Amino acid sequence: MPNPSHRIVAACAVEIAALWLAASPRLHGLLVNTSLLVLGAWAISLPMGALLGAVIAKIDIPGRRLLLLFSVSMLLVPLQVYAAAWQATLGAGGWVTTMLAGESTAVGSWGVSGWAAAIWMHAAAAPPWGTLLTAASLATVDRTWEEQSVLDAAGWKVVLRVSLQRGSGGVFAGAVWTALTIATEIAVTDLFQIRTFAEEIYVEASLGNLAGTESALGSDYLIGLA
Repeated sequence: MPNPSHRIVAACAVEIAALWLAASPRLHGLLVNTSLLVLGAWAISLPMGALLGAVIAKIDIPGRRLLLLFSVSMLLVPLQVYAAAWQATLGAGGWVTTMLAGESTAVGSWGVSGWAAAIWMHAAAAPPWGTLLTAASLATVDRTWEEQSVLDAAGWKVVLRVSLQRGSGGVFAGAVWTALTIATEIAVTDLFQIRTFAEEIYVEASLGNLAGTESALGSDYLIGLA
């Protein structure tokens, strides 16, 4: 019987392909930028979320309840707070940038702004979702499989090959939710002047063009959405 997550992935792939074929050249660029932002954040946040979720749900170590509480509390922090903290430390005039500027004039070229900063900011905000969803999914894994496997393999191998495989629904749910939140937010992309699909929609709405017949993006935009 096909895995439900595989069906969802296939349906999303079909929808994205259809949108790509129907889109105008300008929309192609917006979709590419949005995808790059999501993939960059995924590369950092998904492994971290899966690891922390496994620690909370399956590894008996001191402080894991504190880690759970910390993950829940991080969900309450708005993305704007991450942006403000980044600017205060690594942005133009930030205390780290100012401190290092006295030693090197090349400070600012390693990710304090632009794409790298936006990806790192989303990657910092996303792990709590992946952590909690992975932990919830791992908590439903039948312990019988794990107890049988631990007789033949080390504990960490059981977590990787049995627990995470059977509880992969949480990792998948975290990936989907992370992608949705990144693709629809504008706080970070507006701050670092990165043009994504959501950012373009925000600009259109602020200009009052969504309710009219003309668009600041031109007729190609309207044709692409038709």
